[in-house]
Amino acid sequence: MEYKMPNAILLFIVGFILINILNGSQAQEIPSEFVDNRVVVTPVLPDGKTLRFYTDTGGGWNALSRDIVTSYGWPIETIKGDNGSTFDLVKMPKWMDGKAIPDAGRNNVLNNRLIVAPSAAIAGGQGGLDGFLGGRWHAEKIIEWDYFEKLMVLHTDFDAVEKSNMAPIDAPVRKNVDGNYELSFPRIEIEVDDVVHQVLFDTGATMNVSATTQSIMKTDGRLVGSSFMIASVFDQWRENHPDWRYIEDGDYSFETPVPIIQVPKVSVAGLEVGPVWFARRPDNSFLKGMAPFMDQPIVGAVGGSLFQYFRIIMDYPSEKAYFEVK
Repeated sequence: MEYKMPNAILLFIVGFILINILNGSQAQEIPSEFVDNRVVVTPVLPDGKTLRFYTDTGGGWNALSRDIVTSYGWPIETIKGDNGSTFDLVKMPKWMDGKAIPDAGRNNVLNNRLIVAPSAAIAGGQGGLDGFLGGRWHAEKIIEWDYFEKLMVLHTDFDAVEKSNMAPIDAPVRKNVDGNYELSFPRIEIEVDDVVHQVLFDTGATMNVSATTQSIMKTDGRLVGSSFMIASVFDQWRENHPDWRYIEDGDYSFETPVPIIQVPKVSVAGLEVGPVWFARRPDNSFLKGMAPFMDQPIVGAVGGSLFQYFRIIMDYPSEKAYFEVK
């Protein structure tokens, strides 16, 4: 007689195996939402209130809305900046078990604290956000983004992580003379048209598209994960490839709309994917504006419009990134 295992027992065994795999790899799922290839983490306070933090590996600060801080009466510490200005800091909140996000990196001036900021300053005044987590929050960690599964994970035992199908690439991060992180912005290489470009690894890169462009892209909203390229390279692409899809007033992130272009194929870590939308940015915004924060000059940034094709792991301690096409 054939023996059939009861469903309840089978489910228990599967669950037990999954739990042990997770524990064995020391992996912690980070509560998050992936919307139009942009990532918001959603930790829950002990009283059950969910907070929404926009995450941006290319962002310069870690911040929490003053409204939230005031409503909970959390202690504020006021400190002086290098230029004599003052700003308020609050400790990272405590979270509900199983609904927590990792602490911010401590190897920087904020030391796991958040800048108390007006709600209107959080992620450029984008509504529905309580805070912002930039490069300093991501630093010192091993973080995975799976854009297909819409999953964000913190790894503490990288040797146990399944990465046999992943392609590695260098991702250096600038540090100061003491070896401490500054703004913690990783640099990676991409290749377009057989030309290698140095760019910022920028999960927060966003463009604000028109209603027409939104319809073309088939996105849920008008804030869309993007990539950026300096004008001199962007314009060369436009001249060399008039057949590439191009929208003159594609990005309304600024008072004057700027064009966007759809690059059919982009290579990263030897993996070719596409198409990828890039928004045009002034040369100086990267060649000069970003220069003090990178280990070497960059010409743009890549974000959700490229990352949407990948499972990615950023190993900040080893300054390596790993990509797997999904």
